[in-house]
Amino acid sequence: MRAVGLVLLSALLVAGSAGGDSFELESGDVLSGDVVEERDDAIVIDHPTLGRIEIPRDQIVPPEPPVPPNPGLFGTSFLEGFTRTFGVGIAGSQGKTDEATVNLRLKIDKEDEAARRMFNSRYYYSSKESEATANELFVEYGHDFLFSESSWFLFVRARYDYDEFEVWNHRVGGSGGVGYDILKNETWEILGRLGGGVTHTWQGLTETRPEGQVGLDAKWNLSDNDNLSVTNNYFPDFENTSDFRFVTLLAWNVALDYLEGLGFTTGVENEYDSRRIDKNNLKYFLNLTYDF
Repeated sequence: MRAVGLVLLSALLVAGSAGGDSFELESGDVLSGDVVEERDDAIVIDHPTLGRIEIPRDQIVPPEPPVPPNPGLFGTSFLEGFTRTFGVGIAGSQGKTDEATVNLRLKIDKEDEAARRMFNSRYYYSSKESEATANELFVEYGHDFLFSESSWFLFVRARYDYDEFEVWNHRVGGSGGVGYDILKNETWEILGRLGGGVTHTWQGLTETRPEGQVGLDAKWNLSDNDNLSVTNNYFPDFENTSDFRFVTLLAWNVALDYLEGLGFTTGVENEYDSRRIDKNNLKYFLNLTYDF
């Protein structure tokens, strides 16, 4: 009897440490071994000590479902799988003002086999002696329709701008066209876009302008924790070819190893409009960011 007890104890120890797949039973025991057969009612494993064992499926504790890399907000499926980054910090501007300003940023994006979805929003505000000197907001959504095993894609863009100190206060625009992934690997992501659309301004200058769009985006992954990105979009006016807008964003994004979810982003962005007196609206920024 003592010999049988020692054999059983040895078998249990081996069961807890053996390689292969592991199965937790309703009794609390764990059996490990290589799966040799799967049936609707049972799983058969090759145990390193006990040989072949048939485990009824109703005796196996179901494995915990894997936690998605970006779970939904507030315990729901809302924005599940999306990368979400909020930033707050200081900035500066040249053009209409030369004041330091506070800025808020929100970026949400997701890419899968079918599409790239990108939402961006930024808000700038500054004041001097209780008088606002800058008050700007933009909200933008982009959607790239991807095709399996093809570098070509279709894109649509929609954007709303508010600027208290422009000749217009509100501007809305939409565009679409075709794009191509020029280079995409672990280090580089480079793509181009070609299309057209229309913008409409009101409250102040009211007009509708058909525009083209030529875009080039690049992202350089310097390491697992930081990347350098640049976005350029050229908008020629279809009605007057001498008029155009050029929008550029250059950003360095860094994730902090020792503070999970925290990082910082610094960079510059500029909108050049050939029809403005102050043609450049250049801003520089430094943001503390949080991935949520």
